[in-house]
Amino acid sequence: MDSARRGELVAIVGTGVSIGLTDNKIPALSWRGLILHGFAHGVQKGTISAAQEKAWRMQLDSNDLDDLLGAAEFMGRKLGAPHGDLYARWLENVFKSVQPTNQKLQNAIRALSTAGIPLCTLNYDSLLERVTGLPAVNVSETAKVAAWMRKESPGVLHLHGSWDEPATCILGIRDYATTLGNDVRDLIQRSLGSFRRLLFIGCGDTFADPNFSALINWLRETMKSAAPEHYALVSDREMAARHADAAWRGFVEPLSYGASHGDLAGFLLKYFVVPPAVPMKEEIARQKRPQVPQVPKTREDFGTTGPFW
Repeated sequence: MDSARRGELVAIVGTGVSIGLTDNKIPALSWRGLILHGFAHGVQKGTISAAQEKAWRMQLDSNDLDDLLGAAEFMGRKLGAPHGDLYARWLENVFKSVQPTNQKLQNAIRALSTAGIPLCTLNYDSLLERVTGLPAVNVSETAKVAAWMRKESPGVLHLHGSWDEPATCILGIRDYATTLGNDVRDLIQRSLGSFRRLLFIGCGDTFADPNFSALINWLRETMKSAAPEHYALVSDREMAARHADAAWRGFVEPLSYGASHGDLAGFLLKYFVVPPAVPMKEEIARQKRPQVPQVPKTREDFGTTGPFW
């Protein structure tokens, strides 16, 4: 909370939040689920054979990130990523109509935004925009990102792209290769990692992906202990494993939000309060009401050092 009060806290939102906002009813909102969905779509459209899907099944079932990246790369190529129409249509079909349904988690995300906490996401969907009313900002939009970093322009910063701009989505090996050595992306992420305190929400294995691995290595080698300690919200049962995870050690500290995923919203709402909604009719009336200047009538109104005292 101290970091939030000082304006230093930035929330990084992962797929776990998207899954929670939709009450775990859309498997394709997880990265693994999206890859599986892409393979099924490729089989349906005839760009991936049933034999090829079966051959890749072992990688799809693997917990090794390299296996999943390889599968994502193959699937993306077969759907025509990053510029093909089939790829764009597939992303649109997955994400365009997705709506949040979990009211409590919506309130929690809205409370973060209302508290002035900048929001970044690693997700391709538009759920945070739907919940907060903020516009999307892609990391490829340099001028908009610079304004976002200076807090001149609010928005949801998409670090891994958004579905409605398919070429921005970081999905497979080739896409991750473009993130390495990208000067603007490096500047943004290094600045956030070095001078802000990051709160990762619903991010899971994010720190093992090539993009964040490069950032973590840079912080460890260059900033060392001068970089602030960051935090990631996890469930009770994940705490021991995350403490022992080499990808997390020295970069991010796990914090428990409760026993189950359903406890996340309540944990956030303990620290960030949703302001009461003002009925639209009352708000319109308030804005139309003439503003009468206040005329000072007493010594206290003027202040003891005022010109008339």
